[in-house]
Amino acid sequence: RITPLLRPPVPPPSLGLRSLPPSSAASDSAWSSVCAVQKISLFGRLADKTILLDPSGGDCCYSGCSDCEYRDPDTGGYRMPEMTAARPKWIVPYWRRTFGSKAGVKDHEASWSPVFGEGEKVPRDEFVRRVKALEYREALGAPFLSKREGQEALTDDAVEALF
Repeated sequence: RITPLLRPPVPPPSLGLRSLPPSSAASDSAWSSVCAVQKISLFGRLADKTILLDPSGGDCCYSGCSDCEYRDPDTGGYRMPEMTAARPKWIVPYWRRTFGSKAGVKDHEASWSPVFGEGEKVPRDEFVRRVKALEYREALGAPFLSKREGQEALTDDAVEALF
């Protein structure tokens, strides 16, 4: 007898996901009332698979050379120009970042940037509409939520709590 593959259970609403501190007691209450499934859905819309870090990272071969110009002398770690993942993992702190030379230009625009258009102030109802219009992608490190579930799970109230 063949047993079908079981999908991991949807996390309970009490699952606490990392978030920025809210700006007021009212928004704190609103954000804490958002269930984990909706927080996962939000993260899957806002997160990116790529983050551009340090343009001075260059073309290091990461072989541990003692005289490598791309290693941080204080920590011994590498200055990474970028990091990539198989699935979205980071909510990047920049709208768009570009660096490089003729040998190779790296350019990345945050997946959340369409929410803010050309930098205009976005009213609450438009913010909700634009965030819900972003495509949900299964994120790395977050509890599993299928593409269909992630796209359908998000409510206006959850996005307003983020606002």
